[in-house]
Amino acid sequence: MTPSVSNLPVVHLEKHPKCIDYSVFDGHGGSHAALYIRMNILNFIIEDSHFPTCVAKAIKSAYMKI
Repeated sequence: MTPSVSNLPVVHLEKHPKCIDYSVFDGHGGSHAALYIRMNILNFIIEDSHFPTCVAKAIKSAYMKI
């Protein structure tokens, strides 16, 4: 099956109902890397000190931690 926006998983954050994450983890770093990101990136983002006031900084910081 070819991924499309209509069949990608969507995560709703209970504490931040206006935030929605649409992510594609292609696994080019290996399937374990893609799975780790999938399972952890949202927690890194919402636990960052910049979230929710500066989401762009929180996202960058989260990826730098990985």
